[in-house]
Amino acid sequence: MRCGCTLWIHSGGTDDQPQYVRRAEGRRAGTQTDHLLTARVVLPRPNDVNRAPYLDLARRVAFYRETQRRIAALPGVERVAMSSQIPMGGFNPPVFIELDGLDTAGQDLRPVVHQFQVSPSYFETMRVRILNGRGFTEFDRAGSENVVIVSDTAARVFWKGRNPIGQRVRFAPDAPWMTVIGVAGDVLNRRLSESPQPILYRSLEQSSDLSLALLIRTRGNVPNLGEMVAREVRAVDPDLPIYSVRTMTDVIGLAIAQRQFLMRLLVAFGALAMALALLGIYGVMAYSVAQRTREIGIRIAIGARQVDVLRMVMRRGIALTSAGSFIGVAASLVLTQFVKSQLFGVQPSDPSTMASVLTLMMLVAVVAAYVPARRAARVDPVVALRQQ
Repeated sequence: MRCGCTLWIHSGGTDDQPQYVRRAEGRRAGTQTDHLLTARVVLPRPNDVNRAPYLDLARRVAFYRETQRRIAALPGVERVAMSSQIPMGGFNPPVFIELDGLDTAGQDLRPVVHQFQVSPSYFETMRVRILNGRGFTEFDRAGSENVVIVSDTAARVFWKGRNPIGQRVRFAPDAPWMTVIGVAGDVLNRRLSESPQPILYRSLEQSSDLSLALLIRTRGNVPNLGEMVAREVRAVDPDLPIYSVRTMTDVIGLAIAQRQFLMRLLVAFGALAMALALLGIYGVMAYSVAQRTREIGIRIAIGARQVDVLRMVMRRGIALTSAGSFIGVAASLVLTQFVKSQLFGVQPSDPSTMASVLTLMMLVAVVAAYVPARRAARVDPVVALRQQ
């Protein structure tokens, strides 16, 4: 039986990612996702505990430290850190916690957090700001006081305006208390469309398991960095394979693949609807002009100018489009609520988006009405008057 670990490698990124992906990544408060690669490695866990060295915390810590030391020595590497979870990298189930001084035994809703086990350099490597208190140090290890760092959302939700520094939390009545020493900036954990969830960070030196992530930030693009990291990991333990090497942009892309497909489908249908609207407006205006040919001929015969006829027909086309746009906007404000969960970084009733769509529709109406209006302005009054 094996358990997966993950390598994060801050290396060369891609510049061809969709704009909305970049916008979504910008919502990851305090983090940077460019130049980031990921890879996975598995730690062996045989059924025979006598042949499972990594079940011992001290052996795991020794492996993690040596791996970080070797990778930190690679050319171009700036920082190295470790974490038990990857934001947006998979399902991270929440866990219940207890707050010192708050009795939650009889409450229907108990406090829950997403737990991250991180090394002291995690926040500097990921550029997650410490908003209050301090980060972990090398002295926060096994045998010392159990300490934790909470996210900004956790601090606001659990302590409601009070200073969380010095407060205590624990996972169960028989578990030891852990003292809050810092507050970190929020990071999106599971979905780009969700609000930041409460996160509790524990020191990797005090708590760890067989599934961890190695984070590596470089000073620039480092060719073949994945191969070099794999070589260094195998130098520590030759039985550990590395696989699933991919950029963080790809990780996010996989997380939003369904939404991306849905949005592209909606864009395609929107373009088709726009084309049908253009044809519809042109057809209605052409039919209207044909029905009013005799009237238009009479107007021209009694002195109406071509510009007057053009203005009359265009005014009617724009009036019809304005009425249709008003109805369409009202309907869209209701129907867009059904796709609200698929959007991020923009609201369904975003004023700039609505204004852009209305402007585009009016331009389409002008173009669609101009051709039949121009044709009507050129009607020969003699020919028009002869029509029955």
